[in-house]
Amino acid sequence: MAVDDGATIGDVLSNLADDHGVTTNDFVVMKDGTHVKHLDRDARRLNDGDRLVLADTIDE
Repeated sequence: MAVDDGATIGDVLSNLADDHGVTTNDFVVMKDGTHVKHLDRDARRLNDGDRLVLADTIDE
């Protein structure tokens, strides 16, 4: 997925929610192998070549 310069993880999650109708609050997010806390997502800027892994949680 291509994103604008200066985009944050929160921006990517918002785009996914808008484009695919998913609820992104439940995702576990890893950036380049490091867990990103929910409160840090809007501040974490992405750089060229960064790799995000999104995992959905399982509700019981």
